[in-house]
Amino acid sequence: MKKVSIREAGVDDFEFISGLMSKTLSAFYNDDPADNAQRFFVRSADQYLFIAECCGRPAGFVRVKFNKQEQTAKINPLIVSEECRGNNGIGSELLKHAEDLARSLEARQIYCTVASTNDAALKFFLKKDFIVAVVAKDHYRLDVDEYSLYKYLFNEPNRNLSCVSVAFSRGSIHHNTMQLLFKAKCHERIAGRMCVVIKKDQPIKLSLLYTESDTVFEALVSSVSNLLIGNFGRKLYIQIFPNLQQIVILQRYGWRIEGVLPEANSPNSYTLQWGLSVCNTDDL
Repeated sequence: MKKVSIREAGVDDFEFISGLMSKTLSAFYNDDPADNAQRFFVRSADQYLFIAECCGRPAGFVRVKFNKQEQTAKINPLIVSEECRGNNGIGSELLKHAEDLARSLEARQIYCTVASTNDAALKFFLKKDFIVAVVAKDHYRLDVDEYSLYKYLFNEPNRNLSCVSVAFSRGSIHHNTMQLLFKAKCHERIAGRMCVVIKKDQPIKLSLLYTESDTVFEALVSSVSNLLIGNFGRKLYIQIFPNLQQIVILQRYGWRIEGVLPEANSPNSYTLQWGLSVCNTDDL
């Protein structure tokens, strides 16, 4: 692997950055990337621009935009020259530099957006523990959706799933409907239950009956989803009012919000419907 170095960008790097943006981003966006590149060189206290060099030549760059009020950092964009992609680790080094900068600025999260047709970039960020939060249909172009991904920069709450075991409890079949009950145990006591309803040629419905912690919730969601998806059906859904950590958990495993149900379960409240399909799990 060739040695990669990171330095701050200067005005002499404009041609390299604008050319790389035009070559890389034109396939995904309608606007002129070169025009956007000019904004990168306007002095700003919340904007940072870095060049990756390999063998003494520019090989990629990353721009980081810091929002002090929100304590977030945005990668916009991170691009590596096509001829330098592969085993040199240039993208990884640029991302690490961006994350280290964001941590030094005390950002809580770092995030980015990726065109749905940019498979290489999407796989790269997912591999680096980014989580898909939004899929915006036809956001910049009618034929291209836009993914928004994020990553926590500091430790998340304890995710020790080894203390939780999930197992099938019992089931029943009535006409064309199968109902399964799963239970989660923690330290030999029941800590959660989930009901699954399977109907022929229909999406599979999950119902959370009880969970004593977010760790148990994650164990149930991950274990039951892995068992069912692809084996019993192509699509799962659940209607739930999740807390913040449960939202992160659902997103981590590829679940997407499908809709909001006002007062579905009680007055003056709402429920979110989340879905998981085979294509979502293929992205992870």
